[in-house]
Formats: sequence, structure tokens, C-alpha cells
Amino acid sequence: MAGLAGASAWEQDGRPTNIVLLGPPAGGKGTQADFLSERYGMVHISTGDLLRKRAKFLPEVAACMSSGRLVPDDLVSSVLKERLAERDCSNRGVLLDGFPRTRAQAEALKTAGVEVAVVLHLKVADDVVVERIAGRRIDPMNGKVYHVTDNPPPPDVAARVIQRGDDTAEKILARLEGYHSEVDA
Repeated sequence: MAGLAGASAWEQDGRPTNIVLLGPPAGGKGTQADFLSERYGMVHISTGDLLRKRAKFLPEVAACMSSGRLVPDDLVSSVLKERLAERDCSNRGVLLDGFPRTRAQAEALKTAGVEVAVVLHLKVADDVVVERIAGRRIDPMNGKVYHVTDNPPPPDVAARVIQRGDDTAEKILARLEGYHSEVDA
């Protein structure tokens, strides 16, 4: 990534660059995407965040997510294509957080005309993922993410943080199993 140093936006042949960040749930994709997005002005798109927003309107997405199962490729691809069609994505380039995770999703991305310049795969041990997710807490007022031991919320925020419904031990293991089955396929 040395080519990025000092750039205000990373462009390739005059076009904004698109980067894919892969890794397990709670593997650090969002953290790295936030850093890169701020540094290079790219749009951070988390498929998990997009799906959580759409789950209110799409019962199939809600059912998958509440059970800890991964959302089917066609639904993920459809939701993402809508977001990628927005002007900020074509003007600034995107950091795709957790997409594509399957061959079908990669083909959908290609069909949508999104050229990926860099893929970063973050590898994190399952026991670390379980500990990260089990301790994750979110401030519902601003969306800021904390961890009960590694990054506790400040005292004035601590009483209002919540644990996401899909951050239970049972659902974490189901998500990891789904992640590994797709990555290893």
C-alpha cells in the first residue's frame, strides 16, 4: 500500500480505486476501513451495516440475521448494488467491508462494473473473534463501538450501550461456521 502514502484520494488511471477487505466477523475490517476511508477519502461500505438497515424492510434478511445465518448472495448483492449506484461511490471509490465473500458475490460485483484494485484479507483466530464479539457494545445514540475490556465506553456512555442481538455466543459460532464454509469453498 506504499502507493497510498501522502495521497488525499487513491486513484488509478484517474479513476477512484476500490478496495475489498475480507476477514471473519469482528476481524477488524470495519476498523481498518474507517482508518483508510478517513485517510484517503473513500466511501466505507459495510455489507453488515447495510443489511441491518434493510432488515427492517426485508423480512428474509431479518430472519437470517436474527438466527446468525449469512444472508443469501442474491439479497446481499441486490442491496449492495443499490448503494454502489450512488454518486459518492463512483466519485470517491469504495472500501468494501466483507463483500464479496463468495464466488457468486464476486461475479455480481464484476457484473455491476466495479473494478477491484486491492484485496486485503485479515486473518484472525476463531477464539479471538468470539472474545471480540462477545465483548462488543454499541452506543445506540451515535453508533460508536466499544469493547467491555479492550475499549470500554466512557462513564457517561456506559449505561446506554447495548449488545447487538446477533452478538451472542451461539450466533457468533453460527456466523463463524458460515464464514469458514464460504471462505473454504
